[in-house]
Amino acid sequence: MGALRIIGGAWRGRRLLAPPGTTTRPLPDRLRQALCDWLGQDFGGALVCDAYAGSGAFGLECASRGASAVWCIERDDAALRTLRANLRRLGDPPQVRVLSLPVERALPTVRGCDLVFLDPPFALAEEELQRVLRLAADCLAGAGSALVLRREQGRPLTLPPPLQLREQRRYGRSVLLWAGLRP
Repeated sequence: MGALRIIGGAWRGRRLLAPPGTTTRPLPDRLRQALCDWLGQDFGGALVCDAYAGSGAFGLECASRGASAVWCIERDDAALRTLRANLRRLGDPPQVRVLSLPVERALPTVRGCDLVFLDPPFALAEEELQRVLRLAADCLAGAGSALVLRREQGRPLTLPPPLQLREQRRYGRSVLLWAGLRP
């Protein structure tokens, strides 16, 4: 894995650490850039949740681009150490909060999000993913908010109510699914 960096906003060009080992899959710069191009470059005032945050690269990217609050949910010890080290590198930004709980316990504490980004392990069991998607839907602020899921290509998915697929895009081994609440 190459070095991670913030690609836009106030911290553009700042390098980030990636967790050691293979238990996390940091979101590569090119995929993060594609996601920001897709969602819009400016996250000014947005409330963002980065679940399965790993290094925190996506949540920190959103904060760099103006998000007013970012919740990074991560439980893995090595990833948490890396996430906290990345926060220190950026001066411990007050708008970024770390929740070191299992995703199923952390999501119910987060509400009113404009964007929820889920990057679970590709091997996550389907029934667990369905539970997480329902909990993530409850975090969304309303019909204009977005839930983005990174998933391994070739794995079919049925979104639970009240979510509906808006769009999906493929990037190498990954598929990004953009969903929202049904009107």
